[in-house]
Amino acid sequence: MSDRIWLNPDFIKNCFYVQSHGVETDYKERLKLYEIYEHAENILSKNPNEHDLICAIFQLNRAIELRDKQLNKNYKFKKIPSLIKKYEQHLVMEELGIIKPLLKNKLNTIRNQSAHSTKYPALKLSEIKELAEFTWYFLRSTDLIASRKPDSIIYDNSIFEAEDDEPSKALWIELNFNLDTWEIELRGNIYSDKISHDYRKTIYFR
Repeated sequence: MSDRIWLNPDFIKNCFYVQSHGVETDYKERLKLYEIYEHAENILSKNPNEHDLICAIFQLNRAIELRDKQLNKNYKFKKIPSLIKKYEQHLVMEELGIIKPLLKNKLNTIRNQSAHSTKYPALKLSEIKELAEFTWYFLRSTDLIASRKPDSIIYDNSIFEAEDDEPSKALWIELNFNLDTWEIELRGNIYSDKISHDYRKTIYFR
């Protein structure tokens, strides 16, 4: 028997109940990022000059970089066993649907050019405020996945699929994984037509 199993992604997409388990990360470490962000907001609220705007950019970029490190500490993106492992972390995160990198890249570019180039166009307060708002949304949208290091996910489709309450009719999948190595164990109870030992352009588990 093959040691590879392909799962029809429709089972996961249509699940009514999804639950994850894991270890909570350090709350103070996450709070620090908002303190950095608030420092940038405070600068922008006081009629900032060019130097102040550069300081705000550095603070915003620092908050995002620290969040990136937190997420990578949790999920070890470069170790994910797929083709995306060759990408930079922000491209892996985009591929996984965690972020959209356009404004993130813009903030990083402005930060680098402000630090290393004297010819970069003067910064606009309105533009930096937009990037500050983006930073807030970035932190908020990644808070949940930064708040814990998960080790399992349960997908339960019984409420839609089962015709009665018999245990044999309960349809579910449990993924247990080690995020340091991205080794995955899969167990569950689903219809046989949802899995295959042959590749069919579906989700892959080893």
